[in-house]
Amino acid sequence: MSGLCEGGNERPGSLKASKSGFIIDPIVRFETNEEQQEKWIKKRKNIYNPTIPYYLQKYQLQELEVFGLLVGARGTATLFMKDVFKRLGIPTSIFRL
Repeated sequence: MSGLCEGGNERPGSLKASKSGFIIDPIVRFETNEEQQEKWIKKRKNIYNPTIPYYLQKYQLQELEVFGLLVGARGTATLFMKDVFKRLGIPTSIFRL
């Protein structure tokens, strides 16, 4: 589903909705480290947080959370990504950490 960002521009993203919603914006990087991951998460939140009122109203949600997921080019999954998947109800057995 396309998303809305400041200025009314559309941005690709995924939205899972019930009473709570999640915006998930993944990126693949050749090298990953904790500092890079934190910068990515902060950047994604800065882009999507201003759109939260729009989604709350449009989908009649009570809350909405933004996740920026950093994935290594060789399929490396970070511990943060594993925690996000657990929160979303995705089996963490798919990870080899």
